Amino acid sequence: MKKFLILSLLLCFFMTNTPLVFAESLSEKQERIEQQAQEEKNKIQEATDKLNEVSEKMRILQAELDEANTAYNEIKVKLDNANEQIAQKEKQLADTEQSLKKNQKYLQKRVRDIYIHGQISYLDILFGAKDFSDFLTRMDLIKRILRYDYDLITKIHQERN
Repeated sequence: MKKFLILSLLLCFFMTNTPLVFAESLSEKQERIEQQAQEEKNKIQEATDKLNEVSEKMRILQAELDEANTAYNEIKVKLDNANEQIAQKEKQLADTEQSLKKNQKYLQKRVRDIYIHGQISYLDILFGAKDFSDFLTRMDLIKRILRYDYDLITKIHQERN
């Protein structure tokens, strides 16, 4: 009976001790799982923080890109306007050069005619008038010739400038 009692006691001891050991290993597993869950939460928080940081940098870069595009478009408009003005000025220059050449030819012809025919005395022209009406007509023609010569020289001077 002693043996039975010892065996019963041992059996009771093991039976009562087994749930403690089993409970202890479950609590250790639960603690380990909670620790792993906390580590995963920390990793998720770090990833979220990193994502927010990258998102903020991306937002700043997008704002800088938008500003750069706006500045580029403003400069492009100014460049297009400048190119348009250059084209207009080049056309104006070509027209002025053409007009200058034409007026220089007229002036050269006028000077050549004066050289070939000699300087005409305007007094001779005026005194060659037959009557007062002819005198006024000749005087008007001389004024027109002088005005034309003066305007031609002035225009050539302006076109050169």
